[in-house]
Amino acid sequence: MRALPLTASVFLYAIVLTQIARRRFVTWTEGCFAAAFFSAGSYALCDFLYFGADTQEAALLDFRLGLSFLMVFVTCLLIFSIVLYEKMRRRYGLIFAACLFFVFLTWAGMVESIEPATWGWQIRLRPAIYALWLAFFSFCVIYALASLAKTYAIVRKKSRALGLRVLALSCTFAFLLTSWLVLEVMTPESFSDSFPWYSSLLLVPAISAFPIILPVTWEGLNGAIRGWKSRRYEVKYAYLIHNEGTLIGARFTSSAHAADLDALTAALEAIDHLVRRSFPLTARKGLKSLQHGDLLIAIESGRLAYLVLILTGEDNELLRLHMREVLAAFESKNAETLSHWKNRPRDAVGIDIALDLLFAREAAPW
Repeated sequence: MRALPLTASVFLYAIVLTQIARRRFVTWTEGCFAAAFFSAGSYALCDFLYFGADTQEAALLDFRLGLSFLMVFVTCLLIFSIVLYEKMRRRYGLIFAACLFFVFLTWAGMVESIEPATWGWQIRLRPAIYALWLAFFSFCVIYALASLAKTYAIVRKKSRALGLRVLALSCTFAFLLTSWLVLEVMTPESFSDSFPWYSSLLLVPAISAFPIILPVTWEGLNGAIRGWKSRRYEVKYAYLIHNEGTLIGARFTSSAHAADLDALTAALEAIDHLVRRSFPLTARKGLKSLQHGDLLIAIESGRLAYLVLILTGEDNELLRLHMREVLAAFESKNAETLSHWKNRPRDAVGIDIALDLLFAREAAPW
């Protein structure tokens, strides 16, 4: 039984490694999801080491590390749930700053005393500091669960099966986090030598998360959320352009007028060149977006080509992820043609499919 936290840690780390192997860490949503499960796994590992520590110094180190990872876990879970429903905004950086502050308190002055106990160690915390820590923890828990409930309401309209998976994971987190809060409110200011129930029960969300990270489920979740977020923008133009600056394909809505492609590509190349020369640190990233009045120009570059969308409304990371996936799939199908480009769009396959996907409100398979 004492090995349960270690087992939970292994499962949680396995989820993180799966996400990394599938390159699902490039957006704020994916990055925070992976960081949350890594922190949860690290907390479980520290809890396992804490209850088996032989010395007071080792126990105190494991306790502080565990509590720090626990705070990072709920913070990343909160940001994940918010960004999944909305979009990443600068003000959410304050949440990360608050997390770092409470991690600092964990190491600076929260622990009042530590003594040997029947099983493990008895740690007493300073009431005022721990009350502040618990208040922020509670805020993260409540806000995260509310945001996950909103996400579930969106997803269940698209797919009942997908909605049930999201609901199962959300309910698991709700049970674990609220039970942890109840236990800590009932036994304030101390961590006794009781069995590590919470870190052991982390095995439950680890198992519940595996159906979520399956490719078909993850893509379906992103597609459902992207479809809902697409109400906040409207794509007017889509251009698929070779890195040499020649047009591969274009599509625009019936309400839009054909744009001067030569002027557009020349302007983008000139601005990109100016930014690269003026700001060398951004040379590897390239131009990502431009704002002109109500129009936003979104650009995603690949190895051999790049996509340009001209849209109205609000950009978001799921749209960017969709652009990168469409471009990567197109380049994969046309690697030889694009590598030896002869300025003949008819030689490339799947141009219409790629452009249609950029106007689609729902995710579609390639």
